[in-house]
Amino acid sequence: MPKTIVCTHIPYALMWQGKLALTDQLGQVIVDITRAYVGESKNVEMKHDRLGRVSFSKMFIEFPQRVEETEIENATLRVINRIIDVYRYTKGEFFLERIPRTELRRLQIMTKLDNGQLDSEVIMREPQGAGVTLARFADIPSEAARILESGDELPVHSILLLNARRERFFENYRLAIVEAETAFEVYVDTIIVSHYRREGLSEAEITSKLDAGLKNLLKDHIPKVCGEHFVGTAEHSDWEKKAYHRRNAVVHDGASADYLGAEEAINCVEAAIRWMSSRVS
Repeated sequence: MPKTIVCTHIPYALMWQGKLALTDQLGQVIVDITRAYVGESKNVEMKHDRLGRVSFSKMFIEFPQRVEETEIENATLRVINRIIDVYRYTKGEFFLERIPRTELRRLQIMTKLDNGQLDSEVIMREPQGAGVTLARFADIPSEAARILESGDELPVHSILLLNARRERFFENYRLAIVEAETAFEVYVDTIIVSHYRREGLSEAEITSKLDAGLKNLLKDHIPKVCGEHFVGTAEHSDWEKKAYHRRNAVVHDGASADYLGAEEAINCVEAAIRWMSSRVS
């Protein structure tokens, strides 16, 4: 059976070299990893480098069958990121991230014939990525100028939501859901604390109220903060189903996640926060 062979590289200099086998939805894939260097030096690397500035890893990927041309990018990205995931876990290389589709490097595509020889035809393909667009420019907004000048801290829930979108972009869908739900819970705590500080409660009294747990905070305290009940709204129902329960399934049950699930979790958290922020006194 003819097999598709893909040669590409990643901007990380993995310590691993040699052949490995991994199980993919297409079957068993064989990957040969070798080190390559940018300059003349052939035995160097840059600590914590994620850009392949002095060295990087090449991957020679042999699929168990011929891969449809429309699926080659998906299959290649899936294999690369599986290797990166396992490498990070086993080597403790915390600084590495999955390769997003927009950063997939040039693919050299070949076919291995039944006799074990490579077909003479070699296809060079630049991955689709996000494509080139017109350059974007924007005036510095007054909010940015104010924050920079004042030294104010950025809202934690906003940073967590940005993190969630980043993780979804890198196809870390479980982490995206966890970050999104954490953003919601941080926002709930923040507006409740601010409300009771304005009411003159002590920090000990406020902490005692926060100890009630998320569901009680939403049921008993958010109505005081927002002037109406959040529980029972469409926003609450969406949040509970698409963010809260999904986060619990990921964290406690090891459930899998996909792009749609991560996107829904992020969107419903943003909608719930908008509902509350528009009503906070």
